[in-house]
Amino acid sequence: MHITLELSQELQELYLQFAKEQHITKEELMQKALAAYMQDLQDLAIALEGRKDRLNGDEGIDADELYRQLGI
Repeated sequence: MHITLELSQELQELYLQFAKEQHITKEELMQKALAAYMQDLQDLAIALEGRKDRLNGDEGIDADELYRQLGI
């Protein structure tokens, strides 16, 4: 898929410099940035759902139980 994106001159310079510093292509940088952003949005949705549950009376589990479930 090809996507065209217009960036300000300042942002474009920062973007190109960052890709160069990371030794990755512009395309790799955009893919990594989008993946990280989408993961952050998923994490936020999970956190907000947990907050909603807590506000509705869900007491959750204590840390010891969580560690046991995770095997740590």
